[in-house]
Amino acid sequence: MIIQWLKQWNGLRLLRLGIGIAAIVQGLYSPTPLLWVIGAVLVIQAVMNIGCMGGACAVPQNKPQIKKVNKHEESL
Repeated sequence: MIIQWLKQWNGLRLLRLGIGIAAIVQGLYSPTPLLWVIGAVLVIQAVMNIGCMGGACAVPQNKPQIKKVNKHEESL
């Protein structure tokens, strides 16, 4: 089960996990609790496979329709 779960991971998830763990470790060596929070958020995003909340950073898949104008039409 764990192997199937790890097969779904891509490079960006691994990058988030690595940066999150590094931030948590760095937060343990420095008196900066903000690094713990940032690291925890990144680790949670990697483990749960969530990115931007609400799909705010998703790129739309549909292309806008381009209307072709007939050269013989008169403009008003």
